[in-house]
Amino acid sequence: MAEWQGWQSAGGKTFSPPSVTARGNGLHLFIRDENNRVMRRRYDGSSWDPWKEMPGGQLTYTGPAATTLGDEALYVFVREANGIISWNRHPRKSATNWDGWKSVPIGETPSEPATMADSNWVVLCVRGTDDKLHWISTGGDIWGEWNRVGDGVTYSSPAIAWYPGGFLNPNDQMHLVVRGTDDGLHHITHTGDDWGDGWHQVGGKTFSAPALTHFSGSFFESEEVHLAVRGTDDHIHHNSYDGDSWEGWSQVPDGMTYDAPALTEYDEDLYLFVRGTDDAVHYNVYN
Repeated sequence: MAEWQGWQSAGGKTFSPPSVTARGNGLHLFIRDENNRVMRRRYDGSSWDPWKEMPGGQLTYTGPAATTLGDEALYVFVREANGIISWNRHPRKSATNWDGWKSVPIGETPSEPATMADSNWVVLCVRGTDDKLHWISTGGDIWGEWNRVGDGVTYSSPAIAWYPGGFLNPNDQMHLVVRGTDDGLHHITHTGDDWGDGWHQVGGKTFSAPALTHFSGSFFESEEVHLAVRGTDDHIHHNSYDGDSWEGWSQVPDGMTYDAPALTEYDEDLYLFVRGTDDAVHYNVYN
């Protein structure tokens, strides 16, 4: 049975949630530092590279968001001081340079952006200036049009993840979890061209944004979506969805945070990152 392996430090200093994504044999961690710079660090499974500032001098005023398209291209999104969302891309593992910062068309947000990718598309989802949920996608450089997610409302950043479905549901799905206006966790699924049968309660409460990731594990494990939140007790709580139902909440031992956590799968394990009460980044591994 899987269990948490204990907290370790990734260093750094941040006043916002971290973001993390896996690419190939590396784990890529992004934070907003105390000077509002976008900083990054890579983990190869045994050690961390030094912190580096993202090229271009782009500043951010909330935590960044990162994802990987097809295990090749890294995408990073930040919110500027005026709410505009900017993005940068490292196009492939062999590339020397980043493409440079650009603005996402039209969109603005008062919170951290959220992102996910499958093998073909990158999806960006944000809390709009109207507190409703809006999403847009790209297959590389050209963005589509903004779409609204039903009648959902949130006062925090959303959490979004891709789910291939496996044997329980062969259709690819996009899963979205938000902190509702009641501080409860609410879940909706996009399959095909629509958001299915609407919002469903997950249970539990949080005062921060949730974190969500797809998890495939080993060949013999089923596909799942994993959810982590800062509880009302400031401890971190974990849940998983198997395509049919949620397993139920369990507390991650010892850790505390005053902000949203971050999740990703790396090397068949689940990695959880938080801004600690010391404002450094700490992580735990579930295997």
